[in-house]
Parts: sequence; C-alpha cells; structure tokens
Amino acid sequence: MGEEMVRINKANLINFNDSITKAQAKIGKKKESIIVIKDNKYYGILDTRHTIEHIVKDPSNTPCGRITQKAPTIFEENTDILEISNAFFSVRFQNLAVTTKKGKVVGSLSRFDVLTELLREKDIPKKRVVEIMSSPIITINKNALSNEATTKMRKYGVRRLAVVDDNKKLIGLLSAYDIGLQLIKPAERLPKLKHEKINPWEQPISPFIKSKIEMITPEKTLTEAIKKMIDKKVPSLIVCLNGEPVGLVSTKDIFETMINSKERELRINISGLDRYDKPFAKEIIHEGEKLLDKLTKHNKHIGKLALHIKKYGNRYTVMARLEIENKVINAVGNGWDLPSSVSEALINIKTIIGKEKSLPF
Repeated sequence: MGEEMVRINKANLINFNDSITKAQAKIGKKKESIIVIKDNKYYGILDTRHTIEHIVKDPSNTPCGRITQKAPTIFEENTDILEISNAFFSVRFQNLAVTTKKGKVVGSLSRFDVLTELLREKDIPKKRVVEIMSSPIITINKNALSNEATTKMRKYGVRRLAVVDDNKKLIGLLSAYDIGLQLIKPAERLPKLKHEKINPWEQPISPFIKSKIEMITPEKTLTEAIKKMIDKKVPSLIVCLNGEPVGLVSTKDIFETMINSKERELRINISGLDRYDKPFAKEIIHEGEKLLDKLTKHNKHIGKLALHIKKYGNRYTVMARLEIENKVINAVGNGWDLPSSVSEALINIKTIIGKEKSLPF
C-alpha cells in the first residue's frame, strides 16, 4: 500500500475476563467490533453478530473471551495491499486489530480506511459494478415472518435479504443482525412476549426492515461504488435496475476483486480455513481445478473460483463464487465434513451453470 500504511485508529479494547454484557455495551456505544486482549496481548475480536450467535444463560457473569472469534491481525509495519485485502476478505468484521509482531495491540483498521487508501493511490481495478456484484440477490416479501427470513438466509448462505413489495419493487433491506437483536435486546419485548406466549420467530419482519438503503446501478464503476460506500458509511450497496434489485455489491466483493487482480496467476482462492482444516487445502484446490478444466473446455471465459469456508461447531458451510464472462455464479455446500461440503458447492456451481441459458455450454 505504497511506502506508508494507512492511518491507524485507536483500538476499542476489552479484557478477556470482562463480561459479555460489558462487551455488548461497549460494542453498542462505538458501533464497531471490539478487540479482546488477554495478558495485554491480542486474543480475538467480538461484535454484536457474534454475541447473537452465542446466546448464554448468564451473560453478566460469562467472560466475553469465551465467545471471542479468532481473526487475522495486521502487523503495524505491513504496507502490502494484497495481504491487508485478503485479511478483510477472509472475515466478516468491519475492523481488524493492528499489532506488533509480539502481539501487542497498537490500533485498528476499518474496511473504510483501506478503501480510502485504495482511492488515494488510485489502485482500483477498472471494472463495473455488474462485473463483481453477487447476483441474483435473494429477496423476501415485506409480509414474511422472521423464521421465513432466517430459513432463506441459511439456505442460500447469505446474511442480508432485499425486501420487496407485492410488485417486486425494492423497499428495504433485512439482515441477520437486525433479526438477531430480538434475542439480545429483549428489555421491552420479551416479558410481554412471554406473558402472551408469543414466539418471536413467528413475528413479521416489518419492524426489522431498514428502509434507508443505498443503491447503485449496474453500469457504475467500482470506483464510484467505493466512493458511495465511504460517503454513506455502508458495507454494501443494492444494485437496482429499473427499481428492481438485481444484485448486491459489498466491501467483501471489492476486496476479492483486489485479490484477483493482484494474483492473476492463481485461479482458485480459498479463505476461512482454520489450522485444523488447512491440510485439506491441496485437495480442495485439486477438486476446484478439475471443475475449472471441465468448464474451460466448453467456455474459454471461465474466470476465478473463490471458496470461503465457514465452520459452525462440527458443521461446514462452503460458499463458492465463480466468475464467468460478465457474470458471477454463487453456490453453497453444507455438510459435516469439509471435503463433502466443498464437493456439494462445486456440484451446485456446475448445476447452476447448466441451467443458465445465457451461457454457451
């Protein structure tokens, strides 16, 4: 990233033994992830989404370190845009810790800090939004229930849904975060729900829809998309054509594009592997190469394949993303072991391509 690193921000710190309740208050106050330290060294990161996924009986007496997620750090001397982009691409956090090589936290970097630096250095690939957006975007009707929304999110491996009216016109955005707040911010609602014996997951999504959304059209450049994200402080933009949602472009899509543009010799990018699953990397690459070789025989415009692995306990979710011509194909694989989950995701990619009439196969 040039000779100087982007400006480092003051870190939002909390100790390993501080309670989850204290962590939630600290997160809510600054609206960003907090960095957990143990023995004055970096331990991990925690955000509201993670506290939602790990509900405990007594958060006021449970150390936040117990639910902390490990995430890559950025060394304070690091100026490599590829390494920094890859660090942000591999996790969902909006900011990461900047540390010394001995593990002392010296600050933090946000996704917007890195995007700002990319603009300053004019190091943005010359692409248009339509070339990198995730499409099709998954939609849900405004009258749906919370459990319908979460089922859709799990099925398609997404954390956001575009909310549409009966005419399929975009009216808002719904995130897993917004729904999950029902569970960790029940002060006014849960006593009433309990008294009335109402299941919160069977309630309409309407109270959780964000009507204030930022949109962009497919023909806009990547630079224009980044400027809008920074200006509006949003991590994603809904891509609309004639008022209807056709895709979603996020900071993660941008970092993936940066990685691909810097590593053109690599056809497959794998992220999310923990140290226990890294031995499977060669096998995953081999399976991915076999798919790309088969597809390339029928279409010379096959691009890169990105595989992001998420692990929930002993269960895996593999999100596959393939660039082909001017399209991006997304598929998901789930399973109790990594190889079969990868295999399912790759099979689903092939199936989707086979049904895509606009692609010559």
